Amino acid sequence: MTMTLSVPLKILLVEDDEDDYLITQELIQEIIEAGQSASVAPQFELEWVKTCESALEALSQNRHDVILLDYRLGAYTGLDILRKSAAAGYPTPTIILVGSGSYETDCMASELGAAGYLDKDQVSSRVLERSLRYAVTYALKHQKKTSFTQELQILRAINQNVNELE
Repeated sequence: MTMTLSVPLKILLVEDDEDDYLITQELIQEIIEAGQSASVAPQFELEWVKTCESALEALSQNRHDVILLDYRLGAYTGLDILRKSAAAGYPTPTIILVGSGSYETDCMASELGAAGYLDKDQVSSRVLERSLRYAVTYALKHQKKTSFTQELQILRAINQNVNELE
C-alpha cells in the first residue's frame, strides 16, 4: 500500500471521549486560523471514530493521511491498534495521544511505529500542527526511500538475468 498526501489533510481521530474530540477539533480550528493570518491556509478534514473496531475498519480503507490515536480505548490501548495496523500493513502515520503517559509507553509506541507521542495536557495548536506535519513528512520520505529501494532491487535482478543470458 502507498500513502498519498491529500488536501485537505485527512485526519482520523480515534478517541472514545467526546470532550477530547471537541478539544482536538478546537485545536485544529486554531491551526487553520493561525495559517490564514500567515497566508498559509492549511486545510484539514477530521473524521472521528470511538472504537478499536471502527478505527481498524477506517484504516483498512487507506483514506487518511495521519491518525491521532488515543492511548486508552476501553478494553484496548492505542498500542493494540498499532500492532494490528502494522500486522495488516496499513501505512498511515500515527500519533499516540495520552492522558498521562510514561517513558515506557512512549518507547513501546515508538517501537511499534508511532510517528509521535503527545501528552494531551501539554498539546497546543502549535505542537499539534508540528506533530502532524512531521508525521506526514516522515511517512512520505520513508515511502519514497522504500520505493527507490524496491526499484533498485528490480534493476539488479534484471541486470543479473541479462548477465546470465550472455
